[in-house]
Amino acid sequence: MRTFLPILILLCSGSVLSDDATRNKVAKKLKHKIELKLKKYSNLSGFCDLYIEMKHRKSKAVVVSIKGNGDYQVCKVSKKAIKVGSSYQYQYPEKLIRLHIVP
Repeated sequence: MRTFLPILILLCSGSVLSDDATRNKVAKKLKHKIELKLKKYSNLSGFCDLYIEMKHRKSKAVVVSIKGNGDYQVCKVSKKAIKVGSSYQYQYPEKLIRLHIVP
Protein backbone atom coordinates (compact mmCIF):
# COMPACT_ATOMS: atom_id res chain seq x y z
CA MET A 1 0.00 0.00 0.00
CA ARG A 2 2.85 2.38 0.78
CA THR A 3 4.43 2.08 -2.65
CA PHE A 4 1.14 1.94 -4.53
CA LEU A 5 -0.10 5.38 -3.45
CA PRO A 6 2.97 7.43 -4.55
CA ILE A 7 3.09 5.60 -7.88
CA LEU A 8 -0.60 6.29 -8.43
CA ILE A 9 -0.13 9.99 -7.62
CA LEU A 10 2.79 10.30 -10.05
CA LEU A 11 0.92 8.61 -12.87
CA CYS A 12 -2.26 10.64 -12.44
CA SER A 13 -0.67 14.06 -11.91
CA GLY A 14 1.05 14.17 -15.32
CA SER A 15 -2.11 13.52 -17.28
CA VAL A 16 -4.06 16.17 -15.40
CA LEU A 17 -1.46 18.89 -15.96
CA SER A 18 -0.73 18.09 -19.60
CA ASP A 19 -2.87 20.93 -20.95
CA ASP A 20 -3.32 24.50 -19.70
CA ALA A 21 -6.87 24.74 -21.10
CA THR A 22 -8.25 22.99 -18.00
CA ARG A 23 -7.30 25.84 -15.66
CA ASN A 24 -6.66 28.93 -17.81
CA LYS A 25 -9.45 30.79 -19.64
CA VAL A 26 -7.14 32.26 -22.29
CA ALA A 27 -5.78 28.79 -23.08
CA LYS A 28 -9.31 27.40 -23.23
CA LYS A 29 -10.32 30.12 -25.69
CA LEU A 30 -7.24 29.49 -27.86
CA LYS A 31 -7.80 25.73 -27.87
CA HIS A 32 -11.45 26.17 -28.86
CA LYS A 33 -10.40 28.43 -31.74
CA ILE A 34 -7.89 25.81 -32.93
CA GLU A 35 -10.39 22.96 -32.65
CA LEU A 36 -12.90 24.87 -34.80
CA LYS A 37 -10.23 25.31 -37.47
CA LEU A 38 -9.24 21.61 -37.31
CA LYS A 39 -12.85 20.46 -37.88
CA LYS A 40 -12.52 21.61 -41.50
CA TYR A 41 -9.70 19.11 -42.09
CA SER A 42 -10.99 15.55 -41.74
CA ASN A 43 -7.88 13.78 -43.06
CA LEU A 44 -5.50 14.94 -40.29
CA SER A 45 -4.17 12.50 -37.73
CA GLY A 46 -1.56 12.72 -35.00
CA PHE A 47 -1.05 15.35 -32.33
CA CYS A 48 0.60 18.71 -31.81
CA ASP A 49 1.96 20.28 -28.63
CA LEU A 50 1.72 24.05 -29.01
CA TYR A 51 3.73 26.44 -26.88
CA ILE A 52 2.32 29.94 -27.00
CA GLU A 53 4.44 32.73 -25.55
CA MET A 54 2.52 35.73 -24.22
CA LYS A 55 3.59 39.25 -23.27
CA HIS A 56 1.40 41.17 -20.85
CA ARG A 57 0.38 44.78 -21.43
CA LYS A 58 -2.01 46.33 -18.92
CA SER A 59 -4.90 43.84 -18.66
CA LYS A 60 -4.29 42.11 -22.01
CA ALA A 61 -2.04 39.22 -22.98
CA VAL A 62 -0.50 39.56 -26.45
CA VAL A 63 0.72 36.52 -28.42
CA VAL A 64 4.43 36.92 -29.14
CA SER A 65 5.36 33.54 -30.64
CA ILE A 66 3.89 30.12 -31.35
CA LYS A 67 6.03 26.99 -31.43
CA GLY A 68 4.80 23.50 -32.20
CA ASN A 69 6.04 19.98 -31.70
CA GLY A 70 4.42 16.92 -33.26
CA ASP A 71 2.76 16.12 -36.57
CA TYR A 72 3.69 18.75 -39.16
CA GLN A 73 0.24 19.17 -40.75
CA VAL A 74 -1.63 19.40 -37.43
CA CYS A 75 0.86 21.97 -36.12
CA LYS A 76 0.68 23.99 -39.35
CA VAL A 77 -3.12 24.27 -39.21
CA SER A 78 -3.03 24.99 -35.46
CA LYS A 79 -0.48 27.78 -35.86
CA LYS A 80 -2.57 29.41 -38.60
CA ALA A 81 -5.59 29.56 -36.29
CA ILE A 82 -3.80 31.87 -33.84
CA LYS A 83 -2.34 35.13 -35.09
CA VAL A 84 0.83 36.59 -33.60
CA GLY A 85 -0.05 39.98 -32.12
CA SER A 86 -3.62 39.08 -31.14
CA SER A 87 -4.56 40.06 -27.60
CA TYR A 88 -6.73 38.39 -24.98
CA GLN A 89 -7.96 39.57 -21.61
CA TYR A 90 -6.69 37.44 -18.73
CA GLN A 91 -7.41 36.89 -15.04
CA TYR A 92 -3.88 36.01 -13.96
CA PRO A 93 -0.69 36.44 -16.01
CA GLU A 94 1.00 33.44 -17.58
CA LYS A 95 3.96 33.79 -19.91
CA LEU A 96 3.85 30.37 -21.57
CA ILE A 97 0.73 28.39 -22.46
CA ARG A 98 0.98 24.73 -23.44
CA LEU A 99 -1.80 23.13 -25.48
CA HIS A 100 -2.07 19.49 -26.52
CA ILE A 101 -4.00 19.35 -29.80
CA VAL A 102 -5.48 16.11 -31.14
CA PRO A 103 -7.81 16.33 -34.17
